[in-house]
Amino acid sequence: MHMHTRNSKIQHILNVAEAAFLEYGYNKTSIRFITNKARVNSAMINYYFKHKENLYNEVIERRVTTLQNFKFKYDENGALIEQYLELIIHYFELIQKHQFFFKLMLQELLLNKKPIVVNHINALFNSYENQIEGIIELGIDRGLFMRVNKEMVAKNILGFLVQIVLIEPTSLFKKHTEEELRKYFKKAFLNFFLIPN
Repeated sequence: MHMHTRNSKIQHILNVAEAAFLEYGYNKTSIRFITNKARVNSAMINYYFKHKENLYNEVIERRVTTLQNFKFKYDENGALIEQYLELIIHYFELIQKHQFFFKLMLQELLLNKKPIVVNHINALFNSYENQIEGIIELGIDRGLFMRVNKEMVAKNILGFLVQIVLIEPTSLFKKHTEEELRKYFKKAFLNFFLIPN
């Protein structure tokens, strides 16, 4: 079998498996269900992944890697306050777009039964937190932000964003413009440690 054909079959199985895990969860998704949806035989899944947990780990790792690549690129010499707000909107929109995956990740963190999966998820959240912390540190160094516990602020921001997207996935912010979101996030996440002019 050619490498390209092999990779495309693996990606196809992973795509079908991810959709199934997101809709039904790990426990309610069977290998038989995945093979039927993917139109492959169980021997193929066994050959590539050995068992369901390995398949699940691959699904999570692939999606986490993709989400880690959606990093916000900011200019250290640019208008920092605006970029800080754009960074928060960037993560809000990213979580909103992938809300079902974030819901699945939160369930895995709460259950804490699959160490490999939990490690991937923690790595993703840590990469987001590090970026928020970095821009806060720049703001402190420039005298724009008060000296705050940047680690705690970053965790609170991400926790809040995940919470509002998962609790109100359709109605709370969808009807608002980016300018309205910017004002809301400035009030929620910036004004309390912004040094007045």
